[in-house]
Amino acid sequence: MKSIDTIYIKSQFVTPHGTERFTLVDPVTEQEAAHLILADKVDADNAIAAATSAYHELAGSSRDYEFERQVASARVRMESLGVVGLITPWNANYGMICSKLAMALPLSWAANRPRCCSTMRILTRPCR
Repeated sequence: MKSIDTIYIKSQFVTPHGTERFTLVDPVTEQEAAHLILADKVDADNAIAAATSAYHELAGSSRDYEFERQVASARVRMESLGVVGLITPWNANYGMICSKLAMALPLSWAANRPRCCSTMRILTRPCR
């Protein structure tokens, strides 16, 4: 049986601060598929801090892009707001993940998705 004991933060797999264990069950066979350690608030804060750091490092990388446009009779200015943490169920399909990213990417948010969570909610924190 597979054991998942790391989470992905700041471009590397690290041991989570959380200690709660969880057993994944295959919905087809109803057999245990894997054991894992769940991330906790400290892990989420670390992921958000890493994304915030990456956000600030990459903030100037799109200087050639026009952030102000005329749309019909309105002048539209696209301005980045910060980092968003997307938490999805462990068995989320790509459609759910993409729909969350679709809300974040047009606003130039840096996203970090913890892979082993059993709840779904969106956390935002400004980066100013």
